[in-house]
Amino acid sequence: MGRRVAIFAALATVALALWLATATRDEGDARLSGADRVERPHVARALHGSPVADAREAHPDATATVVAVRAEGEVLISASRDDLPRISLVRAFWRPAGTDGPWESPGNPVARVEQGVARIGGIPLGHDLMVRFGGDWWHAHQDVVLAALTAEAPTVRVDTPRLRPHPVVTCTVLDEGGSPLVSTAAVAGILRVRGEAVPDLFGDLRPIQALNVTTDDRGRLRHPVGPPHHDEFTRWLWIERVHRGSDGRDIVSRAVAALEGRLAAEGETELGRVVLVPVSGHEPEARWVEGTIVADDPSAVKRAHFLVLQPDDRPRGGGWSRSPKARGRMTQGGRFEVLGVGPPPPRLQVHVTARGYAPQDVEVIPPATGVEIQLGPGGRLVAHYLAPTDVPGDRLAGYLQRQGQGASSPNQLPGSFGRDGLVPGRYDVFIKIRGSTWELVRLSGIDVPAGGVAQDPRLEQIDLRPHVRLLKLRLVDGRGATLPEGATIRVEDDAGRGLHVRVGAEGRVAAPVPTAAETLHLTWQAEDSEQRLRADVTWQLEEQEISLF
Repeated sequence: MGRRVAIFAALATVALALWLATATRDEGDARLSGADRVERPHVARALHGSPVADAREAHPDATATVVAVRAEGEVLISASRDDLPRISLVRAFWRPAGTDGPWESPGNPVARVEQGVARIGGIPLGHDLMVRFGGDWWHAHQDVVLAALTAEAPTVRVDTPRLRPHPVVTCTVLDEGGSPLVSTAAVAGILRVRGEAVPDLFGDLRPIQALNVTTDDRGRLRHPVGPPHHDEFTRWLWIERVHRGSDGRDIVSRAVAALEGRLAAEGETELGRVVLVPVSGHEPEARWVEGTIVADDPSAVKRAHFLVLQPDDRPRGGGWSRSPKARGRMTQGGRFEVLGVGPPPPRLQVHVTARGYAPQDVEVIPPATGVEIQLGPGGRLVAHYLAPTDVPGDRLAGYLQRQGQGASSPNQLPGSFGRDGLVPGRYDVFIKIRGSTWELVRLSGIDVPAGGVAQDPRLEQIDLRPHVRLLKLRLVDGRGATLPEGATIRVEDDAGRGLHVRVGAEGRVAAPVPTAAETLHLTWQAEDSEQRLRADVTWQLEEQEISLF
């Protein structure tokens, strides 16, 4: 009898413990359901409200994530534990309730998930909301559409799908001779080109974000492809390889492969063989001279500083003075470049200092560069290119434009440009490297005489370097946050000519820009954003802070 009583007492104790545990768990849920109560200072979960039906139907394998939309337009997102390593960014889009117009994201409201929670403010009520969950850039984002947000129903609960990886493209990378590049380092990225245009290998297009990749033992390369950003853009796989040639100079090789219409929804897409084409020296470079600093301690080279000096021809000069038009910068491997504006002086002196080494002065003579413009009788104009040694003459294109009319087609004869039988009048000659949007030189107001009128040839020496100015900025987005280091900014003038520059630490940009335009237009598009941020900038001597909107 005593044994039965003991067994009964034990069972009663277990039942009581289970009941208490259930009651405690329900009480915990009740606490979490209060929208005004916060479990931790930065976490608020709202579990009441009607779930959006089509969210679960569209993604039946969803994992639980809670989105709370408060009346003041603040969105709180709590990612589930399983998705936390992969969900890192949340962005909000909205449009008027019940419409089928495009999703908009004014102000670019993006929040980073920290400790499982992201906050986004400024969401207008009476609009349909789409919340985009994204992870590391090589994972696909997923969109969840919520019903119209109203003050009467400030909270909803949705289920967020698991992030699925983006499609992957594979290809075999070959050199110019058709041999696979085995275990070769390269840079690959996805290039977005407007419309159906084929990207120019010799141009200044760069992918928004590129990765350092290495081919395998068969010369094969794998690269993920992100989601499309705009219908007006087509995507291309962009590959670049840099290696040292037999003459000691760096050789740059590039290739592009079309992706649109060939990508599978999931898995890998085989692109076949991609041949890298050398393009070294085919791009305009605002560079006077380059050199290499050699030291026993390689770390000292990284900390080297130098000043660019020029002959001081002032009455009381007679020595060397700091060049106000020249800028120097260090590149990889201890190499340095000297950049300047206008024709180079006959001599330059580089003053190098490095920790642990005595200061050294190195005198350099810039190579002779320029264009000879020769005018003669009979309406003849000839331009001889005295190009830099690293730019083949057959890559130069000379254009002739009569003032008030359009430009003629380029003459691409190696090293020269000529026209006979020109109608008397005033002409402009401008020369650029084929495939580039920047003019290297422009000579305006050339008077071509009437045919048969004798005139001594006129010779003009024009420096074949772009007009270079140093752009110094500190860039922030519309919320005042500095742009991430490594981001790419498109810089254009009013004519749409431009180039890409990279953002350094703390959102700073210091880059030579080959243009004489007084106003430049900046454009930035983040990898997780469909909206472009823009700003206009005018030249200043000191660094200026620019906010992109």
